[in-house]
Amino acid sequence: MIDSMTIGVILALLSGLVAAPGPLFIKRASKSIKKVQDFMNLDLFFGMGFYAISVILSLIALKFGDLSVIGPIFSSVYVWVTIISIKFLNERISPKRMIGILSVIIGIILIGSGL
Repeated sequence: MIDSMTIGVILALLSGLVAAPGPLFIKRASKSIKKVQDFMNLDLFFGMGFYAISVILSLIALKFGDLSVIGPIFSSVYVWVTIISIKFLNERISPKRMIGILSVIIGIILIGSGL
């Protein structure tokens, strides 16, 4: 049977994955916002929606695990956002940034495996 901390870690990773498309949609929305009325656009709505779902998953994850474990695992969003930025925005990632992303991944593995 899966213990509660493992459930919390899985939900935290899922929260990061769900949050990741948010910045993509908000970036797209930012290109069309020039006046107050422009804030009512679908990209902004979707971006905020992904964040909202992520917050709900985060709250549930924190019910199952320690903040000192679950909190840092939320940083998986940085990994997912980088992947999305490369794939959908054709952004280039410098070697220094790649080292940073690898550091986040290693940190998640170290913290998550210390269950």
